[in-house]
Amino acid sequence: MNQTTRAVNYLLAAFIATLFAPVIWAAESAGKERWFEVELLIFAQPKSETANKEFWPSDITLEYPKNWVELKNPNSASIDLRRDAFYLLPDKAHKLTAEKMQLRWSKAHRPLLHEAWRQPVFDKNNAPSILIHAGRQYDDHRELEGSIQLSVSRYLHLQTNLWFTEFARNTDDSVSPRPNRVTRIQQKRRMRSKDLHYIDHPLVGILILITPYKQR
Repeated sequence: MNQTTRAVNYLLAAFIATLFAPVIWAAESAGKERWFEVELLIFAQPKSETANKEFWPSDITLEYPKNWVELKNPNSASIDLRRDAFYLLPDKAHKLTAEKMQLRWSKAHRPLLHEAWRQPVFDKNNAPSILIHAGRQYDDHRELEGSIQLSVSRYLHLQTNLWFTEFARNTDDSVSPRPNRVTRIQQKRRMRSKDLHYIDHPLVGILILITPYKQR
Protein backbone atom coordinates (compact mmCIF):
# COMPACT_ATOMS: atom_id res chain seq x y z
CA MET A 1 0.00 0.00 0.00
CA ASN A 2 1.54 3.31 -1.06
CA GLN A 3 1.49 6.53 0.91
CA THR A 4 -1.32 8.02 -1.20
CA THR A 5 -3.61 5.06 -0.51
CA ARG A 6 -2.78 5.18 3.20
CA ALA A 7 -3.60 8.89 3.31
CA VAL A 8 -6.95 8.38 1.57
CA ASN A 9 -7.87 5.53 3.93
CA TYR A 10 -6.92 7.62 6.94
CA LEU A 11 -9.05 10.55 5.81
CA LEU A 12 -11.97 8.24 5.03
CA ALA A 13 -11.75 6.64 8.49
CA ALA A 14 -11.61 10.05 10.14
CA PHE A 15 -14.64 11.21 8.16
CA ILE A 16 -16.67 8.11 9.14
CA ALA A 17 -15.71 8.57 12.78
CA THR A 18 -16.96 12.16 12.63
CA LEU A 19 -20.28 11.04 11.18
CA PHE A 20 -20.87 8.52 13.93
CA ALA A 21 -19.50 10.61 16.81
CA PRO A 22 -22.96 11.84 17.96
CA VAL A 23 -24.30 8.29 17.92
CA ILE A 24 -21.37 6.99 19.97
CA TRP A 25 -21.71 9.90 22.41
CA ALA A 26 -25.43 9.25 22.85
CA ALA A 27 -24.85 5.55 23.48
CA GLU A 28 -22.15 6.24 26.06
CA SER A 29 -24.29 8.87 27.79
CA ALA A 30 -27.27 6.52 27.88
CA GLY A 31 -25.23 4.02 29.86
CA LYS A 32 -24.25 6.54 32.52
CA GLU A 33 -26.39 7.98 35.28
CA ARG A 34 -26.43 11.73 34.77
CA TRP A 35 -27.42 13.94 37.70
CA PHE A 36 -28.88 17.43 37.58
CA GLU A 37 -29.97 20.07 40.01
CA VAL A 38 -33.44 21.31 39.09
CA GLU A 39 -35.09 24.54 40.20
CA LEU A 40 -38.73 25.16 39.36
CA LEU A 41 -40.68 28.39 39.75
CA ILE A 42 -44.36 28.35 38.74
CA PHE A 43 -46.63 31.38 39.00
CA ALA A 44 -50.17 32.41 38.14
CA GLN A 45 -50.47 34.91 35.29
CA PRO A 46 -52.67 38.01 35.52
CA LYS A 47 -56.06 37.48 33.93
CA SER A 48 -56.22 39.05 30.50
CA GLU A 49 -58.92 39.61 27.91
CA THR A 50 -57.18 37.06 25.69
CA ALA A 51 -57.36 34.39 28.39
CA ASN A 52 -61.01 35.17 29.12
CA LYS A 53 -61.97 34.90 25.44
CA GLU A 54 -59.94 31.75 24.77
CA PHE A 55 -61.86 28.49 24.51
CA TRP A 56 -60.98 26.05 27.26
CA PRO A 57 -62.20 22.46 26.63
CA SER A 58 -64.27 20.92 29.41
CA ASP A 59 -64.05 17.28 28.30
CA ILE A 60 -60.50 16.70 29.55
CA THR A 61 -59.15 13.63 31.28
CA LEU A 62 -57.01 14.20 34.34
CA GLU A 63 -54.77 11.38 35.47
CA TYR A 64 -51.41 10.77 37.09
CA PRO A 65 -48.76 8.62 35.37
CA LYS A 66 -48.00 5.15 36.67
CA ASN A 67 -44.28 5.79 37.20
CA TRP A 68 -44.08 8.74 39.59
CA VAL A 69 -42.11 10.11 42.53
CA GLU A 70 -42.95 12.78 45.08
CA LEU A 71 -40.54 15.44 46.26
CA LYS A 72 -39.81 14.92 49.93
CA ASN A 73 -38.67 17.08 52.81
CA PRO A 74 -35.33 15.91 54.29
CA ASN A 75 -36.68 15.39 57.80
CA SER A 76 -34.35 12.55 58.69
CA ALA A 77 -30.76 13.07 59.78
CA SER A 78 -29.77 10.10 57.62
CA ILE A 79 -30.68 12.01 54.44
CA ASP A 80 -27.66 13.29 52.54
CA LEU A 81 -28.73 15.98 50.07
CA ARG A 82 -25.44 15.57 48.21
CA ARG A 83 -26.32 12.04 47.06
CA ASP A 84 -30.03 11.39 47.77
CA ALA A 85 -32.46 12.16 44.96
CA PHE A 86 -35.81 13.96 44.98
CA TYR A 87 -35.35 15.72 48.31
CA LEU A 88 -36.14 19.42 48.56
CA LEU A 89 -33.13 21.69 48.91
CA PRO A 90 -33.11 24.54 51.45
CA ASP A 91 -34.08 28.04 50.33
CA LYS A 92 -30.46 29.18 50.49
CA ALA A 93 -29.71 26.84 47.56
CA HIS A 94 -32.26 28.56 45.31
CA LYS A 95 -30.88 30.54 42.37
CA LEU A 96 -34.18 32.09 41.25
CA THR A 97 -34.93 34.02 44.43
CA ALA A 98 -34.60 37.40 42.66
CA GLU A 99 -37.07 36.29 39.98
CA LYS A 100 -39.52 35.17 42.65
CA MET A 101 -39.26 38.51 44.45
CA GLN A 102 -39.88 40.38 41.20
CA LEU A 103 -43.05 38.34 40.67
CA ARG A 104 -44.24 39.22 44.17
CA TRP A 105 -43.49 42.90 43.73
CA SER A 106 -45.37 43.02 40.42
CA LYS A 107 -48.63 42.20 42.26
CA ALA A 108 -50.01 40.99 38.93
CA HIS A 109 -48.31 37.60 39.21
CA ARG A 110 -48.66 35.17 42.09
CA PRO A 111 -45.99 32.53 42.83
CA LEU A 112 -47.51 29.07 43.20
CA LEU A 113 -44.42 26.92 43.63
CA HIS A 114 -40.69 27.48 44.10
CA GLU A 115 -38.62 24.39 44.84
CA ALA A 116 -35.24 22.89 43.98
CA TRP A 117 -33.97 19.32 44.14
CA ARG A 118 -31.36 16.95 42.67
CA GLN A 119 -32.05 13.86 40.61
CA PRO A 120 -30.68 11.45 38.03
CA VAL A 121 -32.25 11.86 34.59
CA PHE A 122 -33.01 8.84 32.41
CA ASP A 123 -34.41 8.19 28.95
CA LYS A 124 -38.13 8.87 28.51
CA ASN A 125 -39.20 5.25 29.00
CA ASN A 126 -37.48 5.05 32.39
CA ALA A 127 -37.77 8.62 33.66
CA PRO A 128 -40.25 9.00 36.53
CA SER A 129 -42.78 11.81 36.60
CA ILE A 130 -42.60 14.22 39.53
CA LEU A 131 -45.88 15.03 41.26
CA ILE A 132 -46.80 18.69 41.64
CA HIS A 133 -49.21 20.13 44.23
CA ALA A 134 -49.10 23.90 44.57
CA GLY A 135 -51.11 27.06 45.10
CA ARG A 136 -54.08 27.65 47.33
CA GLN A 137 -55.72 24.62 48.90
CA TYR A 138 -59.41 23.81 48.58
CA ASP A 139 -60.33 20.77 50.69
CA ASP A 140 -58.13 17.94 49.34
CA HIS A 141 -57.10 19.75 46.17
CA ARG A 142 -54.72 22.52 45.17
CA GLU A 143 -55.01 25.11 42.43
CA LEU A 144 -52.17 23.47 40.53
CA GLU A 145 -51.82 19.70 40.37
CA GLY A 146 -50.34 17.13 38.03
CA SER A 147 -46.79 16.16 37.15
CA ILE A 148 -43.68 17.03 35.17
CA GLN A 149 -41.15 14.68 33.60
CA LEU A 150 -37.48 15.30 32.86
CA SER A 151 -35.81 12.91 30.44
CA VAL A 152 -32.71 12.79 28.28
CA SER A 153 -31.79 11.45 24.86
CA ARG A 154 -29.30 13.63 23.02
CA TYR A 155 -30.86 16.60 24.78
CA LEU A 156 -32.77 17.22 27.96
CA HIS A 157 -36.53 17.22 27.58
CA LEU A 158 -39.28 18.58 29.82
CA GLN A 159 -42.88 17.44 29.58
CA THR A 160 -45.64 18.98 31.69
CA ASN A 161 -48.94 17.31 32.52
CA LEU A 162 -50.49 19.90 34.82
CA TRP A 163 -53.98 21.19 35.46
CA PHE A 164 -54.86 24.57 36.90
CA THR A 165 -58.22 24.77 38.68
CA GLU A 166 -60.14 27.97 39.28
CA PHE A 167 -62.59 27.42 42.13
CA ALA A 168 -65.90 29.24 42.43
CA ARG A 169 -66.15 31.62 45.35
CA ASN A 170 -68.24 30.15 48.11
CA THR A 171 -69.84 32.23 50.84
CA ASP A 172 -71.13 29.17 52.69
CA ASP A 173 -68.32 27.51 54.67
CA SER A 174 -70.37 24.36 55.11
CA VAL A 175 -70.29 23.63 51.37
CA SER A 176 -67.16 22.30 49.70
CA PRO A 177 -65.53 24.58 47.09
CA ARG A 178 -66.66 23.81 43.55
CA PRO A 179 -64.29 23.84 40.57
CA ASN A 180 -65.32 26.57 38.17
CA ARG A 181 -62.83 25.87 35.37
CA VAL A 182 -60.05 23.31 34.94
CA THR A 183 -57.35 24.02 32.39
CA ARG A 184 -54.83 21.42 31.30
CA ILE A 185 -51.25 22.59 30.72
CA GLN A 186 -49.43 20.14 28.47
CA GLN A 187 -46.11 21.26 27.07
CA LYS A 188 -43.07 19.52 25.58
CA ARG A 189 -39.82 21.44 25.47
CA ARG A 190 -36.23 20.62 24.59
CA MET A 191 -33.95 22.06 27.24
CA ARG A 192 -30.35 23.15 27.54
CA SER A 193 -28.64 22.80 30.89
CA LYS A 194 -27.47 25.99 32.61
CA ASP A 195 -29.99 28.05 30.62
CA LEU A 196 -33.05 29.55 32.26
CA HIS A 197 -36.14 28.41 30.33
CA TYR A 198 -39.55 30.06 30.34
CA ILE A 199 -42.74 28.20 29.42
CA ASP A 200 -45.64 30.52 28.73
CA HIS A 201 -49.35 29.87 29.13
CA PRO A 202 -52.25 32.32 29.43
CA LEU A 203 -52.92 31.24 33.03
CA VAL A 204 -49.59 29.92 34.32
CA GLY A 205 -45.93 30.74 33.72
CA ILE A 206 -43.07 28.32 34.38
CA LEU A 207 -39.39 29.12 34.94
CA ILE A 208 -37.02 26.16 35.11
CA LEU A 209 -33.26 25.98 35.52
CA ILE A 210 -31.46 22.65 35.11
CA THR A 211 -27.79 22.49 36.08
CA PRO A 212 -25.42 19.49 35.80
CA TYR A 213 -24.58 18.09 39.22
CA LYS A 214 -21.76 15.78 40.19
CA GLN A 215 -23.06 13.37 42.80
CA ARG A 216 -20.74 13.12 45.81
